[in-house]
Order: sequence, then structure tokens, then C-alpha cells
Amino acid sequence: MSTEVILKLAVIRLAGALVLLFLTDAEAQTARKIPTVGYLSAGTTTSSYYRRFVSGLRDLGYVEGKSVAVEPRHAEERLERLPALASDLVARQVDVIVVVGGAEAAAAKKVTDRIPIVTVAVNDPSEADSSPAWRSPEAM
Repeated sequence: MSTEVILKLAVIRLAGALVLLFLTDAEAQTARKIPTVGYLSAGTTTSSYYRRFVSGLRDLGYVEGKSVAVEPRHAEERLERLPALASDLVARQVDVIVVVGGAEAAAAKKVTDRIPIVTVAVNDPSEADSSPAWRSPEAM
């Protein structure tokens, strides 16, 4: 599957997560708070993944600053920075965290069990420990 298709599917999953999140949150509906998406990547700020992600949000009708806020965090190819960046997103109380890979998923999973984590490009989610139910049918 191409990178572009993977990113489009991730954006669609994110949109679905945002809809479900805010349909069940009465306080958010009354306050008209826009959802905040945390974006966690081991890559750089010039990453094509991030540009495509934001483009995908626009394609779905999300306008940054009006209907969605995006808090990007890039480790700049320094994996040791991922835990601190993930913790920062949790501290900022983002509504959902989008991760680009397995290391990012593992870092996010270690710092929160309340914020949904949407994976973009993880070959095996069970290795990243982002989806424990995928490890075995018994866990479901």
C-alpha cells in the first residue's frame, strides 16, 4: 500500500475518532470547543507525512484554527526525545494523538491510557503496544 493511501486512511480514521469523541462529550458540544489533535513524529518538521496529514484534514473540510487545532511535535530524528514530546501533548490535554510510527506509538502509550492514539504508519501495532487487543484474540 502506498504512503499516500496509508495517510489518507489515517486521516479518515482520525476524522471518525474526532466525530465519536465529540458526539459523546456534551461539555464540548455546549462550549463549541474545537478538537485538538496532537501529532507525534520522530521525523523532521519538513516531513512529507506531516504536510500530507494537514492536507488530508483540509480535504475532509477541517480548517486549522476554526474546526480543528493541530499541535505537532517532531523529534528531529532523535528518538530519545519522543517520551518528552508525548508527555507534552498529554500535558496540553489534546483530544487525540496521531503517531507516525511504532516508536511514536510506544512513547504515547507509555504516557496516557485516556487519550485515543491513531496510528498512521505502524507495520505491527502489537509491537508498538498501541493496540493490546490486537496481540491475541483472547485479549479482545
